[in-house]
Amino acid sequence: MQIFMKIFSMKKKDYFDKSLKWALENKKLRYNFFLGSEHHKINDKVFIYGFSNRIDLEKKIFTAKISIDDRYLYDKKLYFNPISDYYFSQFNIDDFGNYKIEIIDENDFILETISVNIVEELSKL
Repeated sequence: MQIFMKIFSMKKKDYFDKSLKWALENKKLRYNFFLGSEHHKINDKVFIYGFSNRIDLEKKIFTAKISIDDRYLYDKKLYFNPISDYYFSQFNIDDFGNYKIEIIDENDFILETISVNIVEELSKL
């Protein structure tokens, strides 16, 4: 009886391990990117960070394409922090307007678009 229980428990563990491996391998890898803060003003730094929904052993090359009012400004490379498994970068806000941040991969595929609207503050009377 003990031998039967041992064989059964080994098969059960093997089944669980295979099921877990299947679930992890078949889940589509996605990256999400966010702003470090919701409120920004002129001369602020905008912090961008992102991560994947599961562990990705192949580190990617991501770039943030920055534009204002539909006018391209420049690209910023996103750096990888191996301790946290986060990608991150930052840029300065120099003017009022609608900033658009497109996160693109090495194949120029847009993964995420983030908008930041900087409005001119009214002077207090």
